Amino acid sequence: MYFKEGTSIIVGQVVPGGAAAVDGRLQQGDEIIEIDGTNVEGESHSMAVQLMQKSAASGHVKLVVRRHKISAGNSTNILIEK
Repeated sequence: MYFKEGTSIIVGQVVPGGAAAVDGRLQQGDEIIEIDGTNVEGESHSMAVQLMQKSAASGHVKLVVRRHKISAGNSTNILIEK
């Protein structure tokens, strides 16, 4: 993920062989909107990291992401749950 405090949290890279890569739904450039029901829009990177670490400990994470369609100028919300 990359970030600027108080702005969007964007997936910078999906780690090859990692859980997200194996699942196949999360993509580079996706904007993370919610982590396990907690809205992270405009929140700090450290908050998002804490939520992800908590989820990793339980072995389950539910993400809501926004994927921007460059050609159409629209965005799509995608619910990712594993």
